[in-house]
Amino acid sequence: MAGFVTGADKRLNEALLENLTPAFKEIPVIDISAATSPNKEDRIALAKTIRKACETIGFFYVSNHGTYN
Repeated sequence: MAGFVTGADKRLNEALLENLTPAFKEIPVIDISAATSPNKEDRIALAKTIRKACETIGFFYVSNHGTYN
C-alpha cells in the first residue's frame, strides 16, 4: 500500500537523519541568477556552489531562475 509507513521505517529515517552531516539537514537552495552575470568570477563561484551541492548532497533547489512565457 503506497504511503504506508511502519514504525521500523520511521526509526530508520530518524536514525539516518541523526547520522547525516549538519549540512544535509536542509536541502541547499542555490540562487542561479549569477549564471547570466557578465562577471566571470560570479559565474565561477556559482559553478563551484553547484558542484559542492552535487558532490556532498546530490541535489538542490534552484531559485531566481527567471520566468518564461
